[in-house]
Amino acid sequence: MIRRHLSGTRVLLLDIIDAQPGLDRNQLVLQWSKRRTSVSERVAARVPRMIDQLLWELENLDWVTRRDGRFAATELGQRARSFAHADR
Repeated sequence: MIRRHLSGTRVLLLDIIDAQPGLDRNQLVLQWSKRRTSVSERVAARVPRMIDQLLWELENLDWVTRRDGRFAATELGQRARSFAHADR
């Protein structure tokens, strides 16, 4: 079930959240942009909206939790990350 929902973008966001738990949405957008510097301006302009969508998906999968606008990986999210990195 977990592997079916893994994607590169979800795993990257989980990696960011796991490395720096407690970041808010704007900080996540900034961290994402720092890791993906080679994207076009058009894609870069869409990053905030994409992060919002990814956070919604990760919350619905119970891979992250939001508390006071800050995000942290759940146990299930950490397991999903482990699967993703083991498959690489």
